[in-house]
Amino acid sequence: MSSEQLLVLFVVAGALLSLNPTNIAIFSGLLAGSLGKGHQRIEQHVVAISFLITSFCLYTIVGSMLVVLLSLFSLEALQTVGLVVGIICTLWGLVNIKNYYWYGRHRDVSLRLSKTLHTNTVKKNDLGSAVLLGLTAGYAALPNLGAPLLAFAVIFSLVRPDTTSSIPLLAFILVLPLLIIFILNLRGLKVSSVLKWKEDSKGVFRLGIGLTTIALGWILFLILNGSTGFAL
Repeated sequence: MSSEQLLVLFVVAGALLSLNPTNIAIFSGLLAGSLGKGHQRIEQHVVAISFLITSFCLYTIVGSMLVVLLSLFSLEALQTVGLVVGIICTLWGLVNIKNYYWYGRHRDVSLRLSKTLHTNTVKKNDLGSAVLLGLTAGYAALPNLGAPLLAFAVIFSLVRPDTTSSIPLLAFILVLPLLIIFILNLRGLKVSSVLKWKEDSKGVFRLGIGLTTIALGWILFLILNGSTGFAL
């Protein structure tokens, strides 16, 4: 797998995974809370950008730590981990595809996290609450992004074991839709329109996440099998 192929994988898969209903819902709540608090424009910018920076740093740190941790494994152990992660991605991807056809009564944000969301968007809405929400969003998105991030780390460790330079690129792509929402909000897009779009599209988002997760699992299998042209 060449550097160009790895870059394309990061961009395409990252773009599909970035359309996460949970993160969009939390960030939209933060934007709505800024308006409800009557913040000045600069204060709204600081709150939103703090959330985006926190999310970016969180994905970068977690991804880099996974790559560093995996670099401690022997090649045989890393291959075993890759096989296990590939199976997990395939199974978890099927769960997300199931959610496209039948999601039941599940919520984008759990009731337990909804309290934190309410506290840091409605009751409080400042720099500290934005940072806390960024960390909360990372935790809340773990069911959707946990397995793919682990797969990315294993793929990167197998193909490019000497550097973690592409991890920040992946982190940027994961927060890019939120950055676009923020920019459009500054240009007059209503938060209610974002939430409606999220509600109308979240089934498709889950389908995309599920298919991407399965694809990452199969790419791991292909790498382990030597079918990508990369010799382990």
